[in-house]
Amino acid sequence: MPETADIQFRPARPRRAFDEIIDQVRTQVRQGKLPPGSRLPSGRMLAAQFGVSRNTVREAIRMLEVTGVVTIKKGATGGAFITPTDPISISRALSDNLLLTRYSLSDLTEAREEIETVAVTTACARRTDDDLARMEDLLHKAADLAARQDWNGKSKAIIEFHCLIGEATQNPIIATMMRSLMDLLTEFTLRFGGEIPTGDPLRSPRALLEHIRCRDADAAVAELVQNTRRVHRMWLADAEE
Repeated sequence: MPETADIQFRPARPRRAFDEIIDQVRTQVRQGKLPPGSRLPSGRMLAAQFGVSRNTVREAIRMLEVTGVVTIKKGATGGAFITPTDPISISRALSDNLLLTRYSLSDLTEAREEIETVAVTTACARRTDDDLARMEDLLHKAADLAARQDWNGKSKAIIEFHCLIGEATQNPIIATMMRSLMDLLTEFTLRFGGEIPTGDPLRSPRALLEHIRCRDADAAVAELVQNTRRVHRMWLADAEE
């Protein structure tokens, strides 16, 4: 467990003590001085360094816990620990905040085209054989679900397929944005129900996977945009019924 006894904080100004404690801890985390898993100094030590009451420190630590910066552990070896980085938790926190924002289906479709175009283009250049294998396995799962006419299950599998495209970029920021975007897409899927197709329900994702396999970014983006707009039109029609 990394030692943090040598971490020093400057006194916090009384009027902004609460916010300043939070800002200083976050700054130390961003600068790598408080790595994931490290324990913050005791409440007494923090109060002395910040020049505030222990109650103010407790309130700041509580807010840092709520926002996921620290994790509180009980017991003799407990304390406030810097939360390890978890891309899925980060993306869920982002999508949860977006779900509280008023946005339309058109907003979601526009965001999909912009963000997924970057993801697909980057995945074509950087994907590995392991990435391809994981996507292939997921499409097999989606095919099994479609064969059982489990359209909601099939749709969720396809959404996870798009998350894997994000991971194939080898860029954690793009991957996190893709997963957040797919969380929002899941909400719309649950609202309108899984698609009941008249043709091959996996034609588009299979074509997309093949373009990524061949590193054909132009064809992959064209397939992505065409299918995204088709789904948009389908959901608009459902909303009008």
